[in-house]
Amino acid sequence: MIADGWTSLAGHKVVHIDLENVPATLTRMDIFDKVAGEVPAEAGGPDPPIVRSVGGQILQRLDDVRDGIPVNDNLREMLLCEESDNAGLYSDDEKSQLLWRCFEHLSLGGPCCQNEDKLEPYLEAAKRCYKELVSVQRSSEGGLEVASTVFRIKGIQTEQEGGESIPLFPRKANLRNSFCYITMDPNTRLTRLLYHAYIPYW
Repeated sequence: MIADGWTSLAGHKVVHIDLENVPATLTRMDIFDKVAGEVPAEAGGPDPPIVRSVGGQILQRLDDVRDGIPVNDNLREMLLCEESDNAGLYSDDEKSQLLWRCFEHLSLGGPCCQNEDKLEPYLEAAKRCYKELVSVQRSSEGGLEVASTVFRIKGIQTEQEGGESIPLFPRKANLRNSFCYITMDPNTRLTRLLYHAYIPYW
């Protein structure tokens, strides 16, 4: 990357990659039961609710901005606002899962996205994204397990003329929803890449 855009890495020697191992063990969508309101508040579900019990619409709230991202509903409030009553709805282990990350990234969107009124489109998009990124296989017990290894690339340092390095994202990118994931299937030796740079339009 150059400071305010993209450039080719061809001809540059990579000297360091900052990686984070990302858990990807989920093969079911029931992690979203709480946010969907299928778990009552007294059993650990959201309070106040995030979606309406009838119709599934995401509950709206007064407009706010967090980390440069608009917050105008209870879903984004849960994802972005530490003081939200639902901020602790999911544990750090749950939120570290690749499936949850797909859901969160898609729910937050880009700088010029139109929010969905209902939760279901986000869940369906996260499911499809996850299935494209990872491969599954039969475990020794006969069930399904994820075969892929997943990393989040947090930074790539390459040597340029003069000894300068190239950052992963443009300088003006909003890092709260900028990401780069790489998945590797050990059986097919297939590598998949998911990259997004949240670049504000203003």
